[in-house]
Amino acid sequence: YFAAARSLEVRPDGEPPEFFLGETAVRETTAWLEAAGLGAARPLVAVAPGAAHATKRWPVEHWRLLVDRIVAAGMDVVVAGGAADADIADTVAAGRGGRSRSAAGLFGLQATGAVLRRAKALVSGDTGVMHMAASVGTPVVALFGPTVEAFGFFPYTRRAEVLQLDLACRPCSSQGGPACPLGHHHCMLHLTPDSVYQAVCRSVA
Repeated sequence: YFAAARSLEVRPDGEPPEFFLGETAVRETTAWLEAAGLGAARPLVAVAPGAAHATKRWPVEHWRLLVDRIVAAGMDVVVAGGAADADIADTVAAGRGGRSRSAAGLFGLQATGAVLRRAKALVSGDTGVMHMAASVGTPVVALFGPTVEAFGFFPYTRRAEVLQLDLACRPCSSQGGPACPLGHHHCMLHLTPDSVYQAVCRSVA
C-alpha cells in the first residue's frame, strides 16, 4: 500500500496504524468487563478464534487447550470476534470457573477495539481482529497457516510475534480458502497449544 502511494510522498513512520476509541465505547466495555469480573485482579488475554476462511482457523480443541493453560496460569480470557464467530467463541470460552467469557457479537468495531486495548495480548489468526489489536497498541501473537508475510498482511507493529511452520506447501493462498488443498491442514494443526502459550507468556511479560 505504501508503494502505491509513493508518488504522493507518503512514507511509513514505522508505527502501527492508529484506531481511535470513543469514550462511549470505552465506558461500555469497561462496564461489561467489570460485570464479568475479568481483568481486574488478573491480567486479561484476548483470543480471536474466528476467521472468514476455514484454512486460517486454528482447531477449536487447540484454542480450548490454550485457554485452559492461560487461565491455570492466573490470567483471564476474553474471546473476541463478530456475530459470525459467536458459536465458536462460546465453545472456546465455556467453563473455567468464569475466568473466560465470550464478547463475540456483543460489540461493534469501536467497543471491540476498546476490549482489545484492555488486554495484555491478543492471540489471533490472520484476521481483522489481529489488525485492530495492533492499532490499539495491544501485543499480538499471530498464527499464520496458508498465508505468509510476503503477501503483505502481517500484523503491522513491532509488538507482534508470528508463529508459523516452515512447510513446503506454504503458502497455498493469499487469502485462505474453504479447505486445505492437500487435505491435511498441517500448517495450523501442527502449531501446538504449548508453543502458542509460551508466546503469550513472552507477550504478557
